[in-house]
Amino acid sequence: MTHQQSFSCRLLRLKEQLGIQHDKDIAVLLGLGVTAFSGRKERGSFPVNHLLALAAKRPDLHIDFTYVLNGEPPISSEISSKNIDINKLSADELELLNIFSQLSLTQKVHLVGFITNQLGVEARV
Repeated sequence: MTHQQSFSCRLLRLKEQLGIQHDKDIAVLLGLGVTAFSGRKERGSFPVNHLLALAAKRPDLHIDFTYVLNGEPPISSEISSKNIDINKLSADELELLNIFSQLSLTQKVHLVGFITNQLGVEARV
């Protein structure tokens, strides 16, 4: 998949998450000019840092990075689709979830990236 295709996939998922249809509206929300955003789109350079900043500034948007960047379903739908019963999780698993929930959004993104990298899992786009 080319960088432009990857950018387009991520952009479509971000638009879906935010309920936005037009690139210019995404550009404004990310704090980019329309020309700068178009240039990034042509180069296939998705503005991950701008997305991180937006999520930190606007937690009310509930941006799911894993979904936008990698195409993985939101964690909540993945848990329900796997029929995970939270009451059956071990103490260690519950502690891990508790610690993860206390991390900042940036820390969560870095941790998921680190774990994915350590496991040798390729990002799905």
